[in-house]
Amino acid sequence: MSTSYASATPGQDRPTDLYRFYDSNDRLLYVGISFHAATRASEHRRDKAWWPQVSRMTVEHLTTRTAALAAEQAAIIRERPIHNVIHNGGANGRDSVQLTADMSTERNGIVGMFIHRNGWQGEITAEASSGVFLVQWYSWVNGYPTYATLETAAALALAKFYRTIEAWHEAGDRIMAINDAEVSR
Repeated sequence: MSTSYASATPGQDRPTDLYRFYDSNDRLLYVGISFHAATRASEHRRDKAWWPQVSRMTVEHLTTRTAALAAEQAAIIRERPIHNVIHNGGANGRDSVQLTADMSTERNGIVGMFIHRNGWQGEITAEASSGVFLVQWYSWVNGYPTYATLETAAALALAKFYRTIEAWHEAGDRIMAINDAEVSR
């Protein structure tokens, strides 16, 4: 499957980290990119079921996000990390993400919509396969794309949807104001 992670965004072509997580037997668990690998690792620690398997991380610093995207794709295809889905061609016998909810094509008007879920903001950019969608996630801090995931309809059902970028930004500003108020207590 060929995947475009995001359209060009101002400031996107800046230095970017390519990181890898390994388990204690030196098996490659996951490959990813981020403008800040250490910050991204702490996010993985909070939201990935496989995180307890991680025993070490390596980081390569690339000069542009474009170079990092290409290096990430090549690494996933060549090295077949256990927990990557995109570009992985069925690692561990997984040819596709299993669906846990029905999402028919008639209801597929969600491509192009903006979402908030679990403290993250994203855009549903494409339907990768029946009921599996590519979501580009963005940084709350600077608005730049950070990573992309494949999401099932069941996972997306937990998100709040917005038809326009303006409504999405307005809701995001409200969420950030609430979070800031809670942190300052």
